[in-house]
Amino acid sequence: MTDDRNKDDRPVILGEDRAIPVHPANPGLDRRTVLSGAAWTLPVIALAVATPLAAASATNPTLTFINGPYAVDSCDDLGPVTVEVATGDPTASPAGQSVNVTLPAGLAWADGGTEATRAFGPTDASGRVTIPAGTITTVGTGGGDLTLIATASNGASATAPVVVTMTGEVTNWDPVIGYGSLTTALLDATLVGYNMWLRPNGDLWYGNSVIASGVTHAAAEFDPSIGVPRVSFTQNGAAQNWDLIGGYGALSPVLADSIPVGYNVWLRPNGDLWYGNGVIASGVTGAISEFDQALGIPRVSFTQNGVAQNWDPVAGYGTVNPVLADATLVGYNMWLRPNGDLWYGNSVIASGVTHAAAEFDPSIGVPRVSFTQNGAAQNWDLIGGYGALSPVLADSIPVGYNVWLRPNGDLWYGSGVIASGVTGAISEFDEVQGIPHVSFITRPKCF
Repeated sequence: MTDDRNKDDRPVILGEDRAIPVHPANPGLDRRTVLSGAAWTLPVIALAVATPLAAASATNPTLTFINGPYAVDSCDDLGPVTVEVATGDPTASPAGQSVNVTLPAGLAWADGGTEATRAFGPTDASGRVTIPAGTITTVGTGGGDLTLIATASNGASATAPVVVTMTGEVTNWDPVIGYGSLTTALLDATLVGYNMWLRPNGDLWYGNSVIASGVTHAAAEFDPSIGVPRVSFTQNGAAQNWDLIGGYGALSPVLADSIPVGYNVWLRPNGDLWYGNGVIASGVTGAISEFDQALGIPRVSFTQNGVAQNWDPVAGYGTVNPVLADATLVGYNMWLRPNGDLWYGNSVIASGVTHAAAEFDPSIGVPRVSFTQNGAAQNWDLIGGYGALSPVLADSIPVGYNVWLRPNGDLWYGSGVIASGVTGAISEFDEVQGIPHVSFITRPKCF
């Protein structure tokens, strides 16, 4: 039997336990309307999930140099150094921390303490602690870029740069002209001759001008006949000569690894001794050369296979007493033995000698020598003989004929002081005028 009821007379199901009956005679709203309305009118229950407030986030502790970077002159004290500690936790106080400060080479504790690291603190309520001015000082007379290191007791660490500027003066002097100042860029230079300077970066200077770069070795000699120095040097795989008048002159590239022992005379690592582009001796262990301006030639003394020799391009070779094979060359044909005997050629001219410096004088054809001996300072040459100087010079080192550098930094010419605070000096004798030409560096003394 067929059911004649409207198929849409069935109750509308809203859920498992709810239904809306539909009367056959009055179906009312159709099914689609009910469903559509239900979609809009049924209550939507939203669950409110409680989200906690954002917690204060912790970070790693930090340490900061508040007033860095720092700058100081050589031989001076560093100003105040302030560091600040942060705990990394806003709820934790930065007070009460200890900070260890480590000094690099070139800085020291002004009170003489020798420890590398020293503790400071405790930090105040802001996390800061200050190392007072004058607590840290520089050591030596050099400059450069240094680094302070600090570590807090909470594990944080930091570094700060310290720039040390060299202070001092660079000077030339002679008894006629007096003093002449040069650029302070030369404060870190090595003197290789009168008014000739080799800087650590390889720049070779004559006076205030760079004449070569990339230089590894240099030797200069003042030539009074032209009034300027002559210099030989190795540079970037080349060997060169230079003077202000003749300019540059390149030599055999085989000399690039050699050391000049005087103008245009070179000692190679294999023991070969060269003059210009030619070998003059082999098996050489020590050599010195001095330029003879009168003849325009070098005069060379050297030790070779246990033999002491002299040589020049005119006279050739001359063997000297074999006992000099263990001697130190202090000038042409001038030898200082380990036992303190000072020899000129084959003769002892002084005993008990501790230091000596000699210069060949072509105007008289022999060397002039200054030396310290048994508590006395002396000059000597073959013609004038001996000349005693002030006994205060007995502890000095001659840096040329009749020019002396004392341990206290006083630089003397003869029996008079010409400069104080001197850390390096060289002197060359001018045979034409009979005076020394001196170059020197002065710097303040550090403790």
